[in-house]
Amino acid sequence: MPGQEDIEVTCETLAERLNEIADAPQLLVLPIYSQLPSDLQAKIFQKSSDGLRKCVVATNIAETSLTGKIIYVLICKIICIHKNI
Repeated sequence: MPGQEDIEVTCETLAERLNEIADAPQLLVLPIYSQLPSDLQAKIFQKSSDGLRKCVVATNIAETSLTGKIIYVLICKIICIHKNI
């Protein structure tokens, strides 16, 4: 995603669409971009509850700086396995 507005719209759209799906698994949608306050940025690194998956929606620059146990990266609607498995 190129910027803050795109990130926020994507997060809202994901949340809305998940609410439309009956019995959808729980998904924690978290944004990350440079202007996001650091306490909110830190949420992406916190352990999630059991059974709760995280979806981090990031700008291109934020995505390249993320480290940790990233399993998948979605780029231009193509799912790729990330190097940091």
